[in-house]
Amino acid sequence: MKADKILIPRWIIPVVPRGAVLEGHFLAIRDGRISAIAPISELADFEADEIEQLENCALMPGLINCHTHASMNLLRCVGPDLTTPQWLTECIWPIEGKLMSPEFVYQGALLGGAEMIHGGTTMCHDMYFYGAEAARGLRGNGLRVVEGAFVIGFPSKEYSGEAQCLQGAEKLFASAADDDLLSINLAPHAPYSVSKEALQASMQLAQTLDTTWQIHLSETDEERENAIKAFGCSPVEYLSRIGCLNESTAAVHCVSLSDRDIEILSKSGASVIHCPVSNMRLGCGASPVAKLLEAGVNTALGTDGAASACTLSMFEQMRTAGMIAKGFSKDPCALNVNQIIEMATINGAKALKSDERVGSLEIGKDADLIAIDLSRFVTVPVLDVLSCLVYAVEAQCVYQVWVKGGCVVKKQHKSAQKSDLGELLTKSDLMSWQNRVCEILQDGSR
Repeated sequence: MKADKILIPRWIIPVVPRGAVLEGHFLAIRDGRISAIAPISELADFEADEIEQLENCALMPGLINCHTHASMNLLRCVGPDLTTPQWLTECIWPIEGKLMSPEFVYQGALLGGAEMIHGGTTMCHDMYFYGAEAARGLRGNGLRVVEGAFVIGFPSKEYSGEAQCLQGAEKLFASAADDDLLSINLAPHAPYSVSKEALQASMQLAQTLDTTWQIHLSETDEERENAIKAFGCSPVEYLSRIGCLNESTAAVHCVSLSDRDIEILSKSGASVIHCPVSNMRLGCGASPVAKLLEAGVNTALGTDGAASACTLSMFEQMRTAGMIAKGFSKDPCALNVNQIIEMATINGAKALKSDERVGSLEIGKDADLIAIDLSRFVTVPVLDVLSCLVYAVEAQCVYQVWVKGGCVVKKQHKSAQKSDLGELLTKSDLMSWQNRVCEILQDGSR
């Protein structure tokens, strides 16, 4: 069988089926797609232009950042110790009012895109002003991008109001027609900042263009309380009432939710995007992710912007999501590692209606892959690969990244050396201890 490239890692994490960890396997790529995942014993049946050994690496689907404002990397960590309303009105909006320009958006997206792709994110949804410039910066890094056509109810330097935003959305959609790795969706800011008419018009446009619709929703208790005063119901129920909550909807944050809100989300088929680091830094609280998943709501992960989250690392989101779920519920079984990895991969693909192409390692899907070096100081010894990926791996552990089969990142490969671990352990000692612990764990499971 002919292949363009064969990758031979220590572990393959396909994500589908859930919890699978393959050792002694290789993955073949042909014409940008995964053409085979097979045992090493079958390698002789393949003829490849290139065979690459990925020693001590885990190969898994590229991570999917379902919500970010990449250009806000130029505002990283700005405005500490402020409430969300203060942060927006006293910090973010005044700065954006003075600095906003196509150049600001492009250069910020270029920086944000570089952080994401080097940290193992291969696909992102971005929402910001000057969407064409943001998309140009992100695509310049090789990312697969869904750029949100931003709609907001007050004048900006780009558009005078909602009607112009919607006109701009159609132009942005048309401009992406020739780029297979760029798509456009509709991205109204929030129920409190966009009129009912514009929300409905943007949803209608999304359905006409056969794309998705993303919105910030119920991020704080204050937002929920204000919605009840203004609309007579919660933000979730309001969207449902006006026809803007359906399978194309991706609701970002969803921190302040009642059980009724969760039921409405479940029945609607909408997805929720959890941004744990940003929500915790701004003191918003945490989305009830375990309840959402139990109710059948597709729930994915996003970083939000670096202005609030300070990082675009999806590994940081995974780790924080797990810690929050367990800590707040006092249940160590809440949100298990399989669920968290799915939130960062296949669930994100589902939220962006891209799961037929990406999100898991399956034959026929696009080869959006990342190789993670698990011989680094922060990851050894590797006793449980999936737990290590969620709770130990850092963005710097990403060794190589492919988008649609093309290598977009390849770092210098350095296994853990004596100097990295100090004088206490040599690498051979470490592997010995790792093997002994694994034997005990295996004996205990029999």
